[in-house]
Amino acid sequence: MQAPASHPRTLEERAKALDDLEQLASSRVVGEIIRHRKRLAPVGLTIILGLSWVGPAVWRWTLLVFAVLSIASLGYFERRAWKDGRLSHGQMLATAWISGIAQLVVVFVLGGLAGPIAVALPLISVVMNLIAPTRFGMIFVAFVQVPTVWVFAAVQASGVLPDLVPSAWHGLFAPPGTPGWGPWFGAGFLSVVLLGGMAIGRALRTVLMQILREQVEDRDRELEMYEETTRALSQMTAEIAHELKNPLASIKGLAALVRKDLGGQTAERMDVLRREVDRLQLILDEFLSYSRPLVPIDEQHVDLHALTREVLELHEGIARQRDVRLVAPDGELHLRCDPRKIKRVLINLVQNAIEASPRDGEVRVAIERDGTNARIEVLDEGTGIASGADEKLFTVGFTTKDEGTGIGLALARGLARQHGGDLTLENRVDARGCVATLVLPPAPIVAQEVAS
Repeated sequence: MQAPASHPRTLEERAKALDDLEQLASSRVVGEIIRHRKRLAPVGLTIILGLSWVGPAVWRWTLLVFAVLSIASLGYFERRAWKDGRLSHGQMLATAWISGIAQLVVVFVLGGLAGPIAVALPLISVVMNLIAPTRFGMIFVAFVQVPTVWVFAAVQASGVLPDLVPSAWHGLFAPPGTPGWGPWFGAGFLSVVLLGGMAIGRALRTVLMQILREQVEDRDRELEMYEETTRALSQMTAEIAHELKNPLASIKGLAALVRKDLGGQTAERMDVLRREVDRLQLILDEFLSYSRPLVPIDEQHVDLHALTREVLELHEGIARQRDVRLVAPDGELHLRCDPRKIKRVLINLVQNAIEASPRDGEVRVAIERDGTNARIEVLDEGTGIASGADEKLFTVGFTTKDEGTGIGLALARGLARQHGGDLTLENRVDARGCVATLVLPPAPIVAQEVAS
């Protein structure tokens, strides 16, 4: 049993993990916003268009159409990118900024501070500071929202745009045509509210991040305990398995000696004993191989076709006993790998294929280029993978064979991934049976840690 991949231990690694977790939490919040905004968008656009009828000015409609199209386009992009998993944290922040600016344009078009949409600005401030890192959220409020509010007040107070405030909103801050203190008071009040919204958003984000940090710390402590327990159990079970090998070898040798002096049914029973000892030794060998850490790769220049033919030759005897034909690949395909480890993987796959095939069946090995990678397929004509078993095939202890150990496939996938490749097993689409696919890169990419 290989120890699980270790969690971040240094301060730098832990800080990086927390930053990644913070971005993940922000992305999930954005995902919820996108999901709910999709439902509310038609209602919001209907309200905006309905309110826009109070002012027929050309400039108002021009800016409104631009802002609405911008918001709708960003919403479409966000939904598609989020659904496809392509919305990065940077793209999320960029779309939030652009959307916030477009919403400010909508507020201006519908009457500025005297319009009904201005009350939504504090909510935007809260959301921006909830989803964005501290500097981005604060910069947006302090250097975009608040200055824009004062620009709105200046335009309204100066009378540069006499029809800025539609007739329906007259008197909300100041009488029409009268600069007064109404717009300035409204700008000051709204600025305070925006800064308060920023503080609320930061507080909510701080609480959320604190909860996540506590959960991460609890998980780290549990992982440490799990690693220590697993390491101790692995060492103990490996020692027990190693100690059992010598007595089993002695039992097998004594059984062979006694078998020479026996006959009839007693001799047959002794043969059964020897076969069971062989099976126990196989189980112990596979367990020891899985429990000890994967040794480094001994990289060599290898002809995969020659290595595969060698593996098939080793299985000619058992294949002949089962009336199974072995079909080797033709040609040559070279790459750098550890031939001992890859041979072990192929032995496991070919042996499984032979055992799964019926009499007069065929086990075929195919090798081809897959881009820069090498692709090795072992195809059998058995009954295929049962429904629901495909997700458990590489789980240690799971087996569909009466005398299987449930370790071979897990070990084979571990060796494949140690090379930077992978191993999969699935049903064939052209005939009955299944296909085991081993993909290897042109040169090993040794992972720092190989997950069990």
